[in-house]
Amino acid sequence: MRRVLSELAGPVCDDLEDSLELRKRGCIARRPCSETIDNLQEMRRGMQRAVALLCGGPRSVA
Repeated sequence: MRRVLSELAGPVCDDLEDSLELRKRGCIARRPCSETIDNLQEMRRGMQRAVALLCGGPRSVA
């Protein structure tokens, strides 16, 4: 899990930072690429699975 997070963290953070920087400058049309969104969703699912394994059941995420 650490390896996957470390491999994805750089590109995901770079894409998010680029999007936020452009948004700060007034360019609201730029959104993170679909690959970044997919990676974030997979990271979330992985963390939910890990929590379920560690805590013995699903955990609600607010």
